[in-house]
Amino acid sequence: MVSSAYPLLGGGVSAAVGAGLPLPEPVGGMPASMEESTDSLSADFIKRLRDSIENSVTDLRSHREGYRRRLELYAGHGYGTNDENVDTPLNCYSLALRIYQRRLISGEPRVLVRSRSPDLQAEAYELALACEQLFREIRLKDTMREVVLQGLLSVGIVKVAVSPQQMDESIGFLHDSEQPFCDAVLLENFAYDTNAKRWEEIDWCGDRYRVPLEDVRNNPLFNQESVALLGKSETRKDEDLQQGNEEGSVQRLGAESNPFPNEIRGYATLWDIWLPRERMIVTLPDGNGPPLRIQRWDGPENGPYHLLCFDPIPGNIMPVAPGSHLESLAKLLNRAIRKLGNQLDRQKTNPTITPAAQNAGDGNTIQDAVDGQVLTVMDPKNVGEIRTGGIDQQSYAATLGLRDIFSWLAGNIDTIGGLSTSSDTVGQERLLAEGGNSLISDLDAKVTSFLAGVMTDLAWYLYSDPIGTRKLVKRLEGTSFQTTVDWGPERRTREFFLFEFEIDPFSVHARTPSERLQLVVQMMPVSLQMAQLQAALAQSGMELDMEGMWRLFTRYSGLTEFSELLRASGQPITGDPKQQQRSGTNVAGVPHEYIRRNVGSGRQQPALGQQALAQMMSTGNGKWESA
Repeated sequence: MVSSAYPLLGGGVSAAVGAGLPLPEPVGGMPASMEESTDSLSADFIKRLRDSIENSVTDLRSHREGYRRRLELYAGHGYGTNDENVDTPLNCYSLALRIYQRRLISGEPRVLVRSRSPDLQAEAYELALACEQLFREIRLKDTMREVVLQGLLSVGIVKVAVSPQQMDESIGFLHDSEQPFCDAVLLENFAYDTNAKRWEEIDWCGDRYRVPLEDVRNNPLFNQESVALLGKSETRKDEDLQQGNEEGSVQRLGAESNPFPNEIRGYATLWDIWLPRERMIVTLPDGNGPPLRIQRWDGPENGPYHLLCFDPIPGNIMPVAPGSHLESLAKLLNRAIRKLGNQLDRQKTNPTITPAAQNAGDGNTIQDAVDGQVLTVMDPKNVGEIRTGGIDQQSYAATLGLRDIFSWLAGNIDTIGGLSTSSDTVGQERLLAEGGNSLISDLDAKVTSFLAGVMTDLAWYLYSDPIGTRKLVKRLEGTSFQTTVDWGPERRTREFFLFEFEIDPFSVHARTPSERLQLVVQMMPVSLQMAQLQAALAQSGMELDMEGMWRLFTRYSGLTEFSELLRASGQPITGDPKQQQRSGTNVAGVPHEYIRRNVGSGRQQPALGQQALAQMMSTGNGKWESA
């Protein structure tokens, strides 16, 4: 569901930015009516669209079954009634994917907004901090963690759009009207044109979702004649039945079967179908029935859906998930562990006595004795012990070998996750860790690229909002002075293509305090090397911008602690680029003129508070932070 208050993005964000073309200015307006939009979508077209959706659901059945199977393995036998499906005494599969997930996304994502024009640095900061404010409001970090896990199991899917004012909180109580959102979409609720070989070739794609029936009725967004044909109510059990008798919803994983679930309100299951060629969004009721709504797509050209594919397969849109490569070996390892457990259960130790000892009563004496009790028997030689069963040594060795093979196939997961050491020296262990990181770096690059596309769309919605206003806080670096600023449409008059978006790769990785301290200590000797480099460059007439270098270190390492340790001209050095060049900077090869001025000692300087407020109210100075 999208809001028509946003302009149609002619060439799309990615296309416009790549070609350097301007994007249309934000404009207002009412949504296109059903009569204006249905001219190009005939009843025959809608019928063929429904047939294509049914074919897609059938074609994707094996992928949905694989996702559910791997999700059951990830959840393990301790999740609800999941013990009927899997038995995981050693759930190394879940361990590996959780390590991957933490390495790929564990912190609050930040976006670095750059300006193609030096005059727009202040606007770039405003847009960056407005984006980060939105990311916290919609809990983008939690959504990304869920999507990354879906991508590790099959494919990650998100839907980026705007909640219409008339559907406020219909798809979630955290969704505010006229605010962009980013929601994860389950594979079982997603379909696309499976006849296409590449994503750019699809004729349609869409997702299925549930909304309260009362939010659909008497809603001007929907055709009420079509709404009247909807059922009186719908339960989650009805939705499960719509999945088909042979497959169940992953939303019921581990839950008890209940043929008569009770709900406090009725629901309607709808489809949002994006048509890239027609640039339209069609809202259909699940099953049969005419469209409820047909509207123009007023968003980026890439559409509302983003796919996270870790291992693409040429000629296919559905990728291979990293979890699928580990699935068979994880099941084999669990079977080996269960076999060892069965052998351990069969192990028995039985005492033996001769008939003579039994006649003498030694059998009862031994049977009634407790551990450590002194026994009196007629002849100890008539008493013995037989051990049967137990863990086979070859089976145990094979199980340990399978565990090592699983770690190797997962990219040396023991070292990546810090579970154990694999070498005797620190240097060798560091080399192994770097090797493991190189194996996971490809996954990290895919997540960063995926996150950049999602953030760019969210930023476009924010900047193109013709009416929305946000409260931002302007804070002067190194002081406690701050003031609030209304970031409204009047401050968003620039062309969107003038801004460049880059994901801060270190913001998505969280570090413990001890890890951060260790990195800070390791970076301190770099200052001596930089001083030596600066002296060497000075001999050849060049200069090294020490402040710029430390800003680069702070930004790429994510260590904001440097702002508490390093200062330039009395101001903390942060990871943000300098907003303006200092007038006193010397440039090698350029003549300099030094002017000395005598100023009387009795001249009164402005108070510190007045200086701070003056700098705060200037356009190019100050650090912007969201409220």
